[in-house]
Amino acid sequence: MKQTMKMSTALISVTDKTGLPELAAALSARGIHLIASSGTRAFLEEQGMAVEEISAYTGSPEILGGRVKTLHPKIHGGILADRDNPEHVRTLETHGTSPIDFVIVNLYPFEEKYRAGLPAGEMIEYIDIGGITLIRAAAKNHRHVTLLTDPSQYAAVIEEIQRDGVTSLATRTRLAADAFALTATYDAAISRFMRTQAPAEGLPARLPIGLTKVTDVRYGENSHQRGALYSTIGESAFTAMTQLQGKELSFNNYLDVMGAFALVRDLGSGAVAIIKHNNPCGAAWLGDPLSSWQRALKTDTVSAFGGVVAVNGDVSGKLAEEMNELFLEVVVARSIAKDAADLFAKKKNLRVVTIPTKYWNEPAPALMGVWMYDVALVQEPRDLARRVAGARGGVWR
Repeated sequence: MKQTMKMSTALISVTDKTGLPELAAALSARGIHLIASSGTRAFLEEQGMAVEEISAYTGSPEILGGRVKTLHPKIHGGILADRDNPEHVRTLETHGTSPIDFVIVNLYPFEEKYRAGLPAGEMIEYIDIGGITLIRAAAKNHRHVTLLTDPSQYAAVIEEIQRDGVTSLATRTRLAADAFALTATYDAAISRFMRTQAPAEGLPARLPIGLTKVTDVRYGENSHQRGALYSTIGESAFTAMTQLQGKELSFNNYLDVMGAFALVRDLGSGAVAIIKHNNPCGAAWLGDPLSSWQRALKTDTVSAFGGVVAVNGDVSGKLAEEMNELFLEVVVARSIAKDAADLFAKKKNLRVVTIPTKYWNEPAPALMGVWMYDVALVQEPRDLARRVAGARGGVWR
């Protein structure tokens, strides 16, 4: 299904200008009038394009230091009008409002600033209001409006409008679905930030979990399944992980790495754990990684074959030499010595990864749990429970 009205206007307000000149040029070539927020207008005019600033279009200036730019009936009427509803069309004509057919918006970089450790008072200014409102309005009216929220979407839409003159309903629906996923993830990040400012007693009544894909994995639990690693706004040992050698990690590799890492983090510096199919088959803490490895391996020398080993410390050449006597899938550690790396390199199928030192010692995230079939089982992590019990004068076991 194609749009029934001729496309006339595109609204652009972006922080990420990647690919914008090409998109704006393609829209202009179709005779589409461009309106933009002040910063975006200045950028596009530098590219030699004719653009009308939103404040000139609406007759209302940007106010409150830019907090209010696009919150205007002429903007949202143009986006939300149902072009198949004669009353809506008459209302637009009465108020001299043009239908807005393209909305190109991306949000303030809230997650980026959160990860950078920006002070709470400054973080507030990165909570987007106008952008979120534009996105929700355009996504709601996707039968008539093409909504672009990420530069990765531009090329396919440029190709479609150059070929067909308009975008298809299927394209607009997919873009709307992407947009609602974006706003849900964005709001989940803000909710998480707010909870850090005023922690509540007990577990929250609602737990929004916004997940963004970090990477595809080699395959899922079985080779015919696809899989991927996703992350919330918070820092994670597993998104900071660096792979030094070997094939890309599979879904099962990640599960075992996570389990092994969590176990040796709890055991302490110098600990070693061997995990197979997400079950421990050996773990030990004897103060140094080599002694801990030797003791952990004695627990079950058979099941350790093909396992994942986590070392809460540095892997020396001697430890690598002993590990190489056994077939292992993955070795994860704080660091790998040069002579150890050379020895591991002889095992081409061995995956070797490191996780920065700070993650081996810091407290666990605020909540942890298991998610399956759209149900999540959530609990406090052990060290958080310990801290809370201590603060209350209680006993933690």
